[in-house]
Amino acid sequence: MNKVKLLSTFVERTGDVKIPVEIDIDSSGKNENENYQSLLTSINSLLDFDNLIVLAGSGTSLTFTGIAPSMGRLWDKCKEQNPEQFEAVLDTVQYDKNQTKMDTVTNEPWDDIELLLSLCDQYIALFPNEGKTIQVRSFLDQSKKTILDETNFTDDIEPSDWASHDKFIRTLGRRSPGVFQGSCRLIMFKQLVPAAR
Repeated sequence: MNKVKLLSTFVERTGDVKIPVEIDIDSSGKNENENYQSLLTSINSLLDFDNLIVLAGSGTSLTFTGIAPSMGRLWDKCKEQNPEQFEAVLDTVQYDKNQTKMDTVTNEPWDDIELLLSLCDQYIALFPNEGKTIQVRSFLDQSKKTILDETNFTDDIEPSDWASHDKFIRTLGRRSPGVFQGSCRLIMFKQLVPAAR
């Protein structure tokens, strides 16, 4: 069952606020669902823009259950490379002070690999000549390699599992030819289209 949450001008207010509505896009009765029709209207409106860019985070690949890594798994993999260095880098970039989200069970800072790598980049830029910068840069380089290795999973996916991604790309492809001129380009990554693998 694939569900999406929609918040747009087409969603009706509940009291004084708009609350995202959940839509089951696999439902057999979706065509009668007012919210589903609002979703289609919103998508069609977007597709009418002259220029369109799609920024999709790692969550889009979590539809490939058990194959694509979660952010937590990437954190663990980066830590496994060199646990002592990992802890030293956390201390150097003051991860605990910069992470405002806390685990509700352990009351420890939330494991956020994106935040950690951003803090490493900032540290390197701000303290290029510090002794600890070499260790931070080494960790950052190794972590990027680890993440690239962990996210190179597309060959393990069955062609039938690309249905949602394929439908999305095909929908974008129906846009007028003028969209692909000038500065707007559609780049098909092999993660998105089976034919590109």
